[in-house]
Amino acid sequence: MSIIVACRGPRTLFCMLATAGLLGGAPAVAAADQSAPVTEYHLPTSDADPYGVASAPNGSTWFTERAADKIGELTPTGSFNEFVIPTAASHPRGIAVASDGSIWFTEAAVDKIGELTPVGSFNEYTVPTAAAEPDQIAICHVECCGT
Repeated sequence: MSIIVACRGPRTLFCMLATAGLLGGAPAVAAADQSAPVTEYHLPTSDADPYGVASAPNGSTWFTERAADKIGELTPTGSFNEFVIPTAASHPRGIAVASDGSIWFTEAAVDKIGELTPVGSFNEYTVPTAAAEPDQIAICHVECCGT
């Protein structure tokens, strides 16, 4: 089982690698496989405050940088890409990867749901409830919804 752990520290993203060497899994507070190697990655943005984490089919690990208002990507080769969210002080939290490669995330402080498209552009959608502070997000594919 592969596990990704994002600490609440100011600039560190911890990834526990599966025995197959692939990044993946879901946020967790403890490692189920104590024998798996741990790699510590320091984020390029100081005081980013990583929050949500999601893995993509291509091996990338995507995460929200709550204090920096960015979406970050850790590539399979260990390099980082960061994308600045258009709305300032949005405090992104939850994140999910869609099958088309789009990255969806919540913007808790501004009551929005954001999308980072595969070509690197942003779309933002205001939720209809004021002060909703959306936190988590999930992608529901037809096969999981039973429709």
